[in-house]
Amino acid sequence: MNTVPICYYAHGKPYFYLQFHINTECNLRCKHCYQETYEGKEDSQLSSEEINDIIEQFHNFSKIMGLRGVINFTGGEPLLDKKFEEYIKNTRERQMIAKVLSNGTLFSDTRAKSLKEADLNVVQVSIDGLRETHDNIRGEGAFDEALEGLKNCIANDLQTTVMMTVNKKNMYEVEPLVKLCTELGVKRFGCARMIPIGHGALMKDESLTKEDVKQFFKYLVKVVKKYQKKIEFVIHDPVWLAYRKIRNSVGCSVGQFGLTVMHNGDIMPCRRMNTVIGNVRENNFLEIWHSDYFEPFRNRRLLEEQCSSCKSVKFCGGCRAIAKGVTGNELAGDPHCFVYKGRK
Repeated sequence: MNTVPICYYAHGKPYFYLQFHINTECNLRCKHCYQETYEGKEDSQLSSEEINDIIEQFHNFSKIMGLRGVINFTGGEPLLDKKFEEYIKNTRERQMIAKVLSNGTLFSDTRAKSLKEADLNVVQVSIDGLRETHDNIRGEGAFDEALEGLKNCIANDLQTTVMMTVNKKNMYEVEPLVKLCTELGVKRFGCARMIPIGHGALMKDESLTKEDVKQFFKYLVKVVKKYQKKIEFVIHDPVWLAYRKIRNSVGCSVGQFGLTVMHNGDIMPCRRMNTVIGNVRENNFLEIWHSDYFEPFRNRRLLEEQCSSCKSVKFCGGCRAIAKGVTGNELAGDPHCFVYKGRK
């Protein structure tokens, strides 16, 4: 078993993140979704008792690590779980941060009030462009429903983030979407490259290429400069960090400051990598975190060429999910990277 330093900081902040997929049920069928099934409860689905127990386990793990736990609840669509507020309350009672990652369509005023009363910290809503683009990806009417949900959250004083998944067709809709977010009063905006896994594999031809990423980041710099006084940008793409020379980060989160738990208890290093490394019914968080699996993600000189020999490896490391999604190899160089600089 490896001995791992107990503090891997995310952007200088002492947090440890758990992305917790509490269900698979969803009211939408998004074309780029990394999920493969949307069926109802399976025999292997975690019970509400198990979900609450995992919250407690993660709390204890975070304390041992000397970090503050952050749970990003998602699914499926997490708001379809009737006990969702209970999970939020249990998280907050343990002084952890509770966030929800949602498609935004189920935030009625009543539900937003209920989540505010449960002390939810942050609502993240996925919006993938303007109305026509978003509805093409997520279904007719989804854009207006998501905006209505955002408005209800903002009216009930919930902190809001909009997250956009970027592909060839929507990459230049970032600016008008950011402008809309500022008009609505959204606090933060983020974006991430689409990864061709799950249903998203059917959109592989719309994935960004290396040249697309280069042009997109040049465009994104202009958008950030124009709107950064009006909205906070949360862009954690490792290649973006290398491109912008943001050195107070460790880049890719794999093996650094986060884990994922699926609806059936499977543990993944990152949901978008789709690699199972254990199960909460059989393994505890500390055991997983100190496993040999993470060695090449921490000692990045063990990654394959390009990333391993790059001067930016310590604060980038390439996106491991993109590497696996595009090449099939999670240790490969980030195939979209255009900022690679070898060692002198």
